[in-house]
Amino acid sequence: MRRHAPSPVPIALPYAFDTRRTTVLVLQGVLALLAVLLAGGVFVLVVRHDARGAAGLLPVVAMLGVFARVLLRAMPGAEGRITADAVEARARRVWGLALPGPVGRFALADFEAVRVERRLVSGSGTALLGPLERVTLAGRPGTPDIAVLEAHVDGAASPGEALAAALRLPCEVVRAPLRARWGVARPRGDGR
Repeated sequence: MRRHAPSPVPIALPYAFDTRRTTVLVLQGVLALLAVLLAGGVFVLVVRHDARGAAGLLPVVAMLGVFARVLLRAMPGAEGRITADAVEARARRVWGLALPGPVGRFALADFEAVRVERRLVSGSGTALLGPLERVTLAGRPGTPDIAVLEAHVDGAASPGEALAAALRLPCEVVRAPLRARWGVARPRGDGR
């Protein structure tokens, strides 16, 4: 881990963030598929009077439900706004289901640094798309870490370093090495 002074690249405050977009999109697709399967099950049971056919859909519905639950745990994110003195994290709901994540108003003094995780990502496994930054506000004990940004880096401009400069917090840059797992290159990390 490398710790250095923030970059002088300017960023405007207040800064609105939403790192749950991908999670919400996938979850909406899973919930829509669940709704179609449940409607199909009701149709088969009520209109066709086929209890076995309706029961045959139950394992598929159960597997999709488990997938949605795993998805919510494995894809962290947050939504809110960063001002000059605080971070406001809001709850997000998808079709009435609350997504997990930090909620509340946290003073900037409750954060010790802006943590920037850099990793190389590729498209098809052979074509390199370039570096990706995941930016997290690292909370002091009692304050949650809040993921605020995920972006591809163009050239020397670093959005994470720019955010650290705007917030006047130290910037911790971590380069995430790759490791092979199940034949796919994945970055090492803490699983968050």
